[in-house]
Amino acid sequence: MQRWQSQIQECNVANKTQEDAESILNNHELANCFIKLGVVTFELQQLDKSLEYYNTALDLQEKLGINQNFSFVYQALSQVYLWKEEYNLPLQYSRKSLAVLPVDHRSRSTSFEVIDDVYRDKKHLIRALHYRQKSIDTRVCLLEDNHSQIGIAYNNKELIYEEKQKLSRSNEIL
Repeated sequence: MQRWQSQIQECNVANKTQEDAESILNNHELANCFIKLGVVTFELQQLDKSLEYYNTALDLQEKLGINQNFSFVYQALSQVYLWKEEYNLPLQYSRKSLAVLPVDHRSRSTSFEVIDDVYRDKKHLIRALHYRQKSIDTRVCLLEDNHSQIGIAYNNKELIYEEKQKLSRSNEIL
């Protein structure tokens, strides 16, 4: 909690009107403050506020032509909308994130996982498995063989298979 409080203190200027903040910070720093506030409010499960901060950061980045954090903001927006169970928007923002990331960037696996989570929540398990495998393939290519994220990804894939089997059994009973 203390970590989040220091993040909030660092960006408390963003709680002022945007005009006041712009006079204190350059727009790049201001966009980063809104991103950090989005992270903090997401962790505090203030999802609507988090969306507001991320969208403000995205607007500033687009206005300035700053594209270095586009993929992060797109991924963050996709995760917030996933938590809100607004499933079309996480797919949209994950695809935007994939479009701006290089093919060999490890954050692509996060976008694939969000897409997997959407399909899993919607019980489209074949599609979920497809995107989980893309996430695994990305990690295997870019991380060391013994990296913990690879094991976690395989475990999550197994959970989808288990869910698929349970769904199959319940359909047989019906």
